[in-house]
Amino acid sequence: FPTRRSSDLYSYTLIRETSITVKPKPQLQTSTETGAALHLGRFGVFDLFGLVTGGIAAAGSPTGTNAGFSGSGGVLAAKPIGRGWYIGASAWAAYSSIPGAGVLYPVGLVIGWGK
Repeated sequence: FPTRRSSDLYSYTLIRETSITVKPKPQLQTSTETGAALHLGRFGVFDLFGLVTGGIAAAGSPTGTNAGFSGSGGVLAAKPIGRGWYIGASAWAAYSSIPGAGVLYPVGLVIGWGK
């Protein structure tokens, strides 16, 4: 995200891969969500964004496929590094209605591109 004014609102797509079980066999959940990012201001060299998403989730298991709703909310601190690229960190609370998934709290490094 290039430097923004404090009133800017942006849309984005989020695809999240999550392992929701390990034993007896791994079960991987894929969530595809659409979201909105609101520029909240700046902290040093970082632009701060509030994030919210909603969408669908699917997970395969040895007994079949489960599907449900998913959503998340969080924050992103991003610093432009040139040519539309940015780097930053994010923290989320993510929910899925698929049995065994529940609420997760992922945090991570973000490398992205966008205009």
